[in-house]
Order: sequence, then C-alpha cells, then structure tokens
Amino acid sequence: MKKIIYIFLAVVIGILLGVIFDGLLETWWISHNLAQGVVPKINNNWDFASYLPWQLSLGILALGLAFGFQLGFWGWRVVYIEKRHWRNRK
Repeated sequence: MKKIIYIFLAVVIGILLGVIFDGLLETWWISHNLAQGVVPKINNNWDFASYLPWQLSLGILALGLAFGFQLGFWGWRVVYIEKRHWRNRK
C-alpha cells in the first residue's frame, strides 16, 4: 500500500510540473506573439481553451505523467530498496 501511495504522489508531482511548464510555455508564446504585433488566437477544441495547439498541451501533460511514474519508481528503489537516503549516511 505504501508503494502505491508513493508512486501516486510522484505522478501527481509530475502532472503538476507538466501543468506549470505548459503555463510557462503558453505565457511565453502569448508575449512573443504580442511583441511581434500579432494577436494570438484561442484554440478552443472540446472546451479546452488554449493558445497552444491542444496536441502540444496534451503531450506536455503526458510527459509530466511519464516523468512522475519514473520519479516514483526511481524514488521507491532509492529509498526503500537500496536505502540510500539521508538517514543512512554515516
């Protein structure tokens, strides 16, 4: 049960990092277009309003999910299997 919670929380962290990265990329895209004098158009597909293509936003979210899984399994191995964390340093 502890492993499931550990990996689930790592996936949540990965998704949150993906959302943050998507927001930063979208902010940069808007400011870049406004600096060139172009008003960016909202891509409104399936009630998902974004200035970036929805495929890119979905891809960033999927990368965040994959990163979370990798982080969870790596962290579980380091902390609970190899016991390489700060308490075991001598």
